[in-house]
Amino acid sequence: MKLKTVILAGTALAFASSAALAKDMTIVSWGGAYQASQKNAYADPYMEKNPDINVIWDEIFQRSGCQAACDERSRQHHVGSG
Repeated sequence: MKLKTVILAGTALAFASSAALAKDMTIVSWGGAYQASQKNAYADPYMEKNPDINVIWDEIFQRSGCQAACDERSRQHHVGSG
């Protein structure tokens, strides 16, 4: 039981210390106005207090089923009208 506790504590300490050494932070967002609000509310204040951290923005875009259906319908309409 003691050995298990020591191993778990050591593992937690190793993860905590490696996270403290990280210099990059990736933030994933949808982009646009939502990303701008995240930048203003979270990233900018954090960067002011932690200037040695490099923030990397990763925008994701997933087409919804509705958007795909609209695109397909539009494509069919344009093909048939030519």
